[in-house]
Amino acid sequence: MIFRGRIDKKTDQLKIDKILGLVNSKNYLEAIDLLLESIAQDDSLSSKAEEVLQIIAASVLKEDTVTPSSSADYEKVKYNGGCIVKICSVINMPLPIQALGWYLKGAGLGGLGDYDEAIRCFDKTIEIDPSGATTCEAWKDKATVLFQLKKYKEALACTEEALRALDNAEVDIEKFKQGIMKIKKQIEENSS
Repeated sequence: MIFRGRIDKKTDQLKIDKILGLVNSKNYLEAIDLLLESIAQDDSLSSKAEEVLQIIAASVLKEDTVTPSSSADYEKVKYNGGCIVKICSVINMPLPIQALGWYLKGAGLGGLGDYDEAIRCFDKTIEIDPSGATTCEAWKDKATVLFQLKKYKEALACTEEALRALDNAEVDIEKFKQGIMKIKKQIEENSS
C-alpha cells in the first residue's frame, strides 16, 4: 500500500512537470487541457489543480502586451485571452482577471475581423466587472468594432460609456474626444 502511494506521487509529479514544460514553451491551452484531462482520469491531481492553473494564468498575464499590429499579434492576444477565460471557467479568479481574459479575447477577435464575437466578449467584460479598469477599454474597443460595422450611433453611445468609465481608469482623454468627433462626423455625413 505504501509502495502504491509512492508510485502515484511520482506519476503526479511527472504529469505536473509535463504541464509546466508546456507552460514554459507557451503552450498554455495544451497545459490546461492536459491538467483537466489528468484530473478527469485520476482525481489525485485535483488538490494541485488550482495552484497549477494560477501558475498558468500568471504566465499568460506576463506575456508581452504590445499593441497588436499584425494578424499574428491579434491571434496571440485572442489565444492569451482564451486561456484566461478557460482558467476562469475552472477556478474562481478575481473579477479583474476574468474581465481581462474576456477583453483580451475580444480585442484579438476584433483585430481579426470577427466583430460579432468580439462584441460578445466586450459585453462579457463589462458584465463581469462593470467598474473595473478593463471596462473603459472594453467600451472603447466595442465602439471601434461598431464603427467598423458602420453602426455609428451605437459606436457613439459606447464611446460615451467609455468616457463615463474614465473615473476608474487611466486613459488618454484626447483620443476619446477625437474618436467622438469622428463618429459624430460620420453620423452627420450619413444623415445628409
